[in-house]
Amino acid sequence: MAIPVNLIGQNWLITPAANPPGTTTVTVAGAGAFNRGNPDQLWLLVLTGVGTLRFAGNTATNDWLSETVRIVPDVQAALASVSGSPVVGLAGTQLAFNLVLWAPFAAVSGVAGNDGFALSDWRPTPFIPTLVDSSGKSVPQVFQGIDVDLGVLRSSVITGVSYNITLLGRIVQLGQPVFGPPASR
Repeated sequence: MAIPVNLIGQNWLITPAANPPGTTTVTVAGAGAFNRGNPDQLWLLVLTGVGTLRFAGNTATNDWLSETVRIVPDVQAALASVSGSPVVGLAGTQLAFNLVLWAPFAAVSGVAGNDGFALSDWRPTPFIPTLVDSSGKSVPQVFQGIDVDLGVLRSSVITGVSYNITLLGRIVQLGQPVFGPPASR
């Protein structure tokens, strides 16, 4: 299971994106602007921030210690700002962001010690393939966060991770409660 990162600073920006050909533009001029008249409306969502953790090397060995950390930004405020409705719906359902394209980025932003540290990969947290929207349609790529692979050597300690996640997708009302992503590696 991935180690969660304690997010201490989070920012977001959400705006309508170009619509697919043959669809109607949806504006954000007032409440109810999201998918009401156009379920195909694309949105650009940018999430940035910084988080803290304590991932320490092992001074007893000369080997790298590797771990996956999980960054789960709060997307609910951004989705609620354009939906004109509460984030949580009937029977515990909620708004979610179903991805079309994504470009995550993460970087080590705090380190103690000088033996070595690394960030080797980042990717979306595994999708929950069984999610459906309120109409029963499958939404197989709901954003759940990103997983980041870190490494430390001997006495080094990673204390911070920064992220910038750019997402293109659709806002959906899930038809069931979400209990969180599956454990990774």
